[in-house]
Amino acid sequence: MKLGIKIIILTTLISCSLIKKDDILLRTMNNDVNETKIFEDKTYDKNINTVRIHKFNDQLSDPIIFLRLKDSLKLSFDDFNDKYRKMYYRIIHCDSEWKRTDLNETEYLKGFSINEIYDYENSFNTKIKYRNYFLKIPNKEIEITKSGNYIIQIEDDNKIILEKKFYVAENKVNLRGNVSKVKLIEHRNTKQKINVEIDLMNLKVSDPFSEIKLVIKKNNSNIEKIENLKPLFIKDRTLIYDYEDESNFWGGNQFRYFNSSSTRYLSERIGNIIVDSITTFVVREDWPRQLENYLIYPDINGNFYIDCETCWNSNIESEYVNVKFKLNYSEKISYGSVYLIGNFTNWNINENFKL
Repeated sequence: MKLGIKIIILTTLISCSLIKKDDILLRTMNNDVNETKIFEDKTYDKNINTVRIHKFNDQLSDPIIFLRLKDSLKLSFDDFNDKYRKMYYRIIHCDSEWKRTDLNETEYLKGFSINEIYDYENSFNTKIKYRNYFLKIPNKEIEITKSGNYIIQIEDDNKIILEKKFYVAENKVNLRGNVSKVKLIEHRNTKQKINVEIDLMNLKVSDPFSEIKLVIKKNNSNIEKIENLKPLFIKDRTLIYDYEDESNFWGGNQFRYFNSSSTRYLSERIGNIIVDSITTFVVREDWPRQLENYLIYPDINGNFYIDCETCWNSNIESEYVNVKFKLNYSEKISYGSVYLIGNFTNWNINENFKL
């Protein structure tokens, strides 16, 4: 893990070179995408770490930009490979199920479909050497002309390195939502109800029950999400989603967190720092909280950000460190295992983060 990354742990809560046009066209022909594949946030190369995509200059934002506005996203990642690798990116338009649509790339992009990532910097004065690649979307090479779900695919000369989701939105409807107490008495103290109304305004829709697809995510997590909801009824071109149970989320607890932005002192929740060839942060022991009183304190809802207190440029001067976690729970767990989870794991259950 990278020194300076503030990580919130989920419990139960809610340099430049020229590339010829012919080379790009050849790469496009040799990289046809399987139209039945369901895309997800995924890293395929073990040398790639700290993959981020967010609005420019806002690390904690969701990867959403609006069409025809001057919004932009920043994709960044670190490469541990000793040798410099040329990296290329490709943008793929997806449907609501995250499968590639049948649109031709010229129908949603202006520019070449595959381009090189020109911006990168080598790490400076770090124990573990890495190369930080970064990319602005859109940019002078490519412009997105259609709203929808998108995958950005990164590859070197031989294989796909990673895939990351992002969204391009348009204000075609008026979406209203709020959180309220659940209607069922037995869940009133443990769940929260999401009420949604969609005003179609002037959007032409033949069958709103099949054409409008609503997905509700908690903290932009793919694990805790509600989908396939149909409107209960329609009132004056407004779709009403007012379910008793189907749109409820478990309330859960606040996220656990730690701050590793400095090796000079023990920040809150850091019990020890072991300085060696690779520095180790020992997080204070945790315990189950389901029987304790609910505590409210600021968190960033499973997200993380890069910050190094003693660095001029945290993106290339932050150290990668080992982090040790411990959960004080002596009883045998018969129904599964315990994992760390959050945006730093792509919201996936990963054996690398098993306690």
